[in-house]
Amino acid sequence: MELVTKLKFGGQRYSVRLKDGLKQRGKSLLGLCVYEKNEILLNPDQGLDSLKSTLLHEALHAGANALDWDAHEATIIKMEKVVYALIRENPNLVRWLLAKEKPASTGETK
Repeated sequence: MELVTKLKFGGQRYSVRLKDGLKQRGKSLLGLCVYEKNEILLNPDQGLDSLKSTLLHEALHAGANALDWDAHEATIIKMEKVVYALIRENPNLVRWLLAKEKPASTGETK
């Protein structure tokens, strides 16, 4: 499967691309969200699961920025882990969230 190259949310569009040797302030990075350019950069030197998690992490930064929320890095890391696990462990939830029609009743009542 090819890398997602565009993301859209909050009325903004972000491009996504791989970039070797990604650094900020001399520190190697797995990913970086460049708000001024609406761009997410990903270091290709990581495994597939890490690359997916990194893209989600940077997308959360972009989303927080779109909401004018100065989310701390520790908060983004926690959100990344929770949302990534939720998506990976519950593919039926993802399919349901993406469905265009209301689901049929399961017959269960609460």
